[in-house]
Amino acid sequence: MNVLRSLRHPARLCLLSLAGAGCDHSGRPPQARPGVILELDGVDVHESELEPLLTFVRESGDRPGLDLARQLVLDQHVLPLRFAQRAFASERAALRERAEAMRRSVMASGGADPQLRAKGAIAGGEASPGLIGRGGMELAQAAWCFDPDNFGLVSPVVEVPRGFCLLSFSDHRPGIERSGDLVDAYQVPFYTHDKGTFETWWKTQQLALAGKLTYVHPAYVDALPPWLKR
Repeated sequence: MNVLRSLRHPARLCLLSLAGAGCDHSGRPPQARPGVILELDGVDVHESELEPLLTFVRESGDRPGLDLARQLVLDQHVLPLRFAQRAFASERAALRERAEAMRRSVMASGGADPQLRAKGAIAGGEASPGLIGRGGMELAQAAWCFDPDNFGLVSPVVEVPRGFCLLSFSDHRPGIERSGDLVDAYQVPFYTHDKGTFETWWKTQQLALAGKLTYVHPAYVDALPPWLKR
């Protein structure tokens, strides 16, 4: 179903929203659901889940419009995260515990970039291949690493679609525009999958989910990722 065409016709929107939006049989579109921007295969996504990444994206130098910024956050972070949380709940719970324990150990020994690198060396830590830009990281990672106030510190446990990580950076070089900023970053990953395996899984999920959008807030119609508009 073409979501964009459907949303221009109340009766079609009623059919689209019947499973989750409380549509009646009058042909009227469903009432807005406070805080909910979409429902996909029984998963409610709330507007609050887009922050603070939405602000980060909009202030990242390229200055995308609101709809494009929302689309990027939904497509690259919120939706893969929410469905990975559902699919791999037990694995993620164990990984979070390991990440939290690692952070406690790092904080007890000084809680700064050198301590994370030292302890991470025996826990699968990874240094960035030299200075990297915002596009070289996942959104949640970049939002932490490109905040100059975090220089030399150890991040909280950061949740990303593949799992969790601890982050630090020891060099921050501002660009002329924010999109040109560079950092020398370090991460200790606690992931359910390697990058390629996760991407394959998520593409399969996209195909399965494409016909299961049952509600979208009118303000977010133009922010839907392309694979949900088919």
